[in-house]
Amino acid sequence: MVLKEFQRLMNIEQIIARIRAGPNDIKLYPAATQSLLEYFEDKAKLVLPLDFKALYSFSNGFESAEDLFRIIPLDELMDDWHGENRVNGQFHFAEYLIYSDLWGVRLGEEGKGNYSIYYPESKQRKLFMTSSLAEFLGCFLNAGIYGKDGLYDWSRKNLPVLKP
Repeated sequence: MVLKEFQRLMNIEQIIARIRAGPNDIKLYPAATQSLLEYFEDKAKLVLPLDFKALYSFSNGFESAEDLFRIIPLDELMDDWHGENRVNGQFHFAEYLIYSDLWGVRLGEEGKGNYSIYYPESKQRKLFMTSSLAEFLGCFLNAGIYGKDGLYDWSRKNLPVLKP
């Protein structure tokens, strides 16, 4: 395992421990099985990075009561997999207020474990936020959606636009 990927995995384990320890308003969904993870990857024709696999193996998504923020379960992601907005190697993994807003991930080269988490400002502009699921979730856990340095504040900063 590449050192960077190992460090990213260690960080997601810290986030998982923090969610598990609480207190928080997060409702965890049951863990995704190995067969569900494999089915998702096969159907999506992609390989999830290790930190996404670690999160989904801990909980197949979750929801937060206060901010109505969710990490979308794998089976729900597959429900509309062939939708008109589907782009290979990209999918929305987090949503707010019943799909009023979304955050996505664009996977890099297969097998490398690299990816970009983005905020879709519009259909034409995807703002790069981070390449760390732990950093993304840490931001949410620290400041929620609306707090200073929360997800909206973060995506309003001068973020670079991802090139198509």
